[in-house]
Amino acid sequence: MPNFSELLSQKGGEAKPPKLLPPGNYPGIVSKLPSISDKVTKQGSNIIEVAVKPTGWPDDADEGERDGIDLSTKTFVRAFFVTKGDPDSFYRLEQFCVSCGVKVVGRTYDEILSELVGKDVVFQVKKESYEDREGNSREKNEIGNLMGA
Repeated sequence: MPNFSELLSQKGGEAKPPKLLPPGNYPGIVSKLPSISDKVTKQGSNIIEVAVKPTGWPDDADEGERDGIDLSTKTFVRAFFVTKGDPDSFYRLEQFCVSCGVKVVGRTYDEILSELVGKDVVFQVKKESYEDREGNSREKNEIGNLMGA
């Protein structure tokens, strides 16, 4: 059992931002059953989140960019926006499932999504700039394109 007192006794303000992955196309796997977020957009869409873990580096990533990064600790989440009563809103999610080799015709998404776990994928990692609450310029990794391998 974890010792929460010891874990929480660390001082705040000492954490460093994670080292960013170099941009590129990463091989990976769907690491767990996709989930439906409890968040709903202003348009009434729900968000289906697909978690992927990298299993290797892009072919063009050099050794210097890899230093100090443990890929086994990284997980990325791709959001698919779907709306009840609007079958067209499932298009991108359906195309992703098909690219993973999952049959979709005549099946419910409950059945379809359960087959994604462990499927091989290729996903794009990008670096994006943003401004934090104090107005400082920062960078973060974001997932771009996602498709079956």
